[in-house]
This record gives sequence, structure tokens and C-alpha cells, in this order.
Amino acid sequence: MLGEVGDKTPAFPFLFSVFLFMKSPVCLFAFLVFVPVFFFLSCGPDSHHGRIEGTIQGVNEANILVFSPLEADYDRGKMDTIKVKRGEFSYDREVEGPVILRLLYPNFSYTSFVMEPGKTVKLKGDGNRLKEITLDGNSDNLLLTEFRQRMLKLSESDMEREAATFVRSHPATLAAVTVFYDVFGEKQTLEPNPSKALLETLRKSQPENDIVKRLSDFMSPLLATSPGMKLPAFSATDLDGRSFTQNDLKGKPTLIVFCAQWQGSFFQIGRKAEALRQNFPESRFNMLFIVLDERESSLRKRLKASPLPGRIVCDTKGMASPLVRKLGMRYVGGNILCDKDGTIIARDVEIEDWVENIPSFLKD
Repeated sequence: MLGEVGDKTPAFPFLFSVFLFMKSPVCLFAFLVFVPVFFFLSCGPDSHHGRIEGTIQGVNEANILVFSPLEADYDRGKMDTIKVKRGEFSYDREVEGPVILRLLYPNFSYTSFVMEPGKTVKLKGDGNRLKEITLDGNSDNLLLTEFRQRMLKLSESDMEREAATFVRSHPATLAAVTVFYDVFGEKQTLEPNPSKALLETLRKSQPENDIVKRLSDFMSPLLATSPGMKLPAFSATDLDGRSFTQNDLKGKPTLIVFCAQWQGSFFQIGRKAEALRQNFPESRFNMLFIVLDERESSLRKRLKASPLPGRIVCDTKGMASPLVRKLGMRYVGGNILCDKDGTIIARDVEIEDWVENIPSFLKD
């Protein structure tokens, strides 16, 4: 009988086989090298990393960008590329706390999700129906997936109402922060109602959350300079050494433009501004160019060859300029259009549409 004294068949055949296997030096080396690797790969991320694993049907190979739209202090990475092969991918990111990340697909649609250290997010979907992507791995992603499923057949206005309800229902979650930013934070035209109240709800529910603080720092100036609001109080000094405030711009409509030499459309801004000046001379229309260059000498040299038709401010602080932050610049090339009383009437008019569209805003 198996295992009896005198029986030459070992009682534990599996362990005996392993023993014989280990007696070979080559086999021993393979065991010592590959078994730890197998166990390492089969484990989840460590306490300093988060992971997302995905399966996208109908996609053989593709590159997906991943980045944090509201970069937190404890998000150690910036923009990375995820390579999809045979419809699958796996990506680890160094994070010290929960962070909101965004996957940007080749067709420029995106999926936002929440990554946490030590946890794995699972993504599933179809390349032809990216809006139906599902995510799990933590409670925030389950909430986000449920929200997106409800949004599939809604109009934009209905989607905004649902998003507002979602934020009010889950104010203490990163899922609510994600929905708020995705739906309200990147609108072409921001409206204080309901965005301002929703942002305040998030601040009260998560007063110590670094991501909410960054969201507030980004959104508050934008909401304060949305159409219908008065231009905020500020003071500045132009390249001619003249100091002025927002009150000095009153009496005439004003176009405020955020630009920089390193911006690809800098030349186009100058050309379109000159064309606009032909219809609106300085006696009737202010133009203020806030240039984000960090070298004033280089800018002055450029302006000698290609002048800008208006007052120019360059405090050499770039994106960190207090004036830029106070006026709520959304992107380089963005702009603010005010009426003669200092009320903002339009934001971020497309540069190529200045000559055609700005006059329509200025009609009495």
C-alpha cells in the first residue's frame, strides 16, 4: 500500500519529483531565476505604485497617453505612453496617494479614472465604443462607470444636470471631483451656475484634499472671469513703463490676449490683431497683450520686427505670473473680451475668428 514501511514508492511523489529536479544544476538555476519572476509578475503593485490593466476589443496595436489633468503633489509621474498590443495593456505608475488620471485615445476621446497605490484598476471595452468603457478596482471607478452608463443616451444639458446631481450625492469622493472636472471644468464657456456652487460643495466636503485645492485654484479665476462678470481688479506695468489698472481700460471695449513667442500661433495673433485694428482704431478699442515670455530682451527684439498693436505686459514670470492667474488664463492663445464698462462679454474667441466674430460682440 502506498506509504507503508518497505514500500519503495515515496509517500509524497510531488516533493520527490521536485527533489530530483533540483539535483540538476541547470534545473536548479532555472528554478531560482524563473519562479521568483513568476511570483513577482503575478503579484499586484506595491504600496508606492498603482496599476491599470486593460482589454480593448477590436484594437490590435495603439498608443494611449496617460496623464493627470489635476496633477497632485503625490503623483510622481507626468505624461506617459501606454502601448496596447493585441488589445491588452498593463501600466504601473508611481503614486503616493489616490490620483485622477486620464487616458487619451488616438481619436482624442478620453476616459478618466482614479488610481490608488497598491491597487489594480481593470479596464474593459470595445475600440468602436470607447464611451462604454468600464472600470473597477476601487469604489470611485465603480461610481464613474455607473455614471457613464447613465450618460450614454442623454443630451448635453441633461448630462450636466445629472453631473450636478452626482456631485451633490457623492461630494466626499474623487469620483465627484472627476465628474465635475470632466463635465464643467473644460467647457468652452464656463457659467457660474451651477459650477460655482458645486465647487464650493467639493471644497467643504474635502477641505484637505490636494486635488480639490488644485481644482479650486484652477477653476475659481475662470469662474470669476466668465461672461457676465466684471473684470477683476488688477494693476500692471507695460513695456513702456506705464502703470495701469483695470479702471484705465474702461470707456472702450478691450481685448485681453494671453500669448508667448514660443507659442505656435504667435505670428497669427499679431496678424489677426492688425486686421482687427483696421476696423477698430485705438481711439475706439483697447488691446492688451499679456506675454508669457521669461526673457524681456528677446521679446523686445521680436517686437521690433513684428509689433503688436496694443499695450504689452511681460513680467517675465511666465505661467506663474500673478496677473495671468488672476485673469484665469485657460491656455496660451486664450483671450478675454470686455465691453466699455469692464463687463466680460466673451472668452477664448478662436484666433482665426477674431475679425469676423469680435465685431458682433461689440455691437451696441
